[in-house]
Amino acid sequence: TAPAKKFHWRLRSSAMYFANKVDTHPECSVLFLTSTINLAELCGLRPDLAKMRKILYFHENQLVYPVRKAKDLDFQLGYAQIVSCFAANVVVFNSQYNRSSFLDNVQSHVNCMPDLRVKDVRVKIEDKCRVLYYPLELSKSLAAASITAGASAGGPGAGFGGISAASPDTPGIVAAPCTYSLPPSLSVDAEVTSSEAADGVYKPLHIIWPHRWEHDKNPELLFKALRVLVEEGQKFSVSVVGESYSVVPV
Repeated sequence: TAPAKKFHWRLRSSAMYFANKVDTHPECSVLFLTSTINLAELCGLRPDLAKMRKILYFHENQLVYPVRKAKDLDFQLGYAQIVSCFAANVVVFNSQYNRSSFLDNVQSHVNCMPDLRVKDVRVKIEDKCRVLYYPLELSKSLAAASITAGASAGGPGAGFGGISAASPDTPGIVAAPCTYSLPPSLSVDAEVTSSEAADGVYKPLHIIWPHRWEHDKNPELLFKALRVLVEEGQKFSVSVVGESYSVVPV
């Protein structure tokens, strides 16, 4: 792996780096990569790796990556991820939103080219695209509560953000799609603003911000939600645990 920084440069140049870094292992048959490497370039540089089963994992996609100004959009970054999908055998996204936003915008991104535009790009790659949610290991009581909440709020297994039922072979292991978002009104239901302890006493909501403090993570939305909680007189605490840089939020 490469250091987790300067990801734009990772996407532009890491194929050549890893082509010269990765050794050949005849016993290996699967190549697992993230979307911050141009898989098509890597296969061209290393034909031996191209023969392996290639799984491409998206934790974000450049087609909807937020930029402050339209002129900051780098076409080549999105294009690199698109050609990587063509080169991959399987393309995995960490959420349904990530998958759908990529596929919904893939043709319009290609159409930005002045000519030589490939048609039906979505059709060509969609069948290999699937969603693999982060697994969460929860206590049996918490998992049961989440599933029960989902059944009452939005059908069987909907849960908070679509938590699905735990497997009988792996008690307490559930798939937790991160699809919950505040509605346009930013209203907050009382049921999710506090947690109930075993003795029936409600504890204040504990909100955790696990993201980098940068514009693409939209911290403004967090503040809007916090203001709603304050206006409603809700008790809560906030923990900012994301990676910190030279600028500290105040």
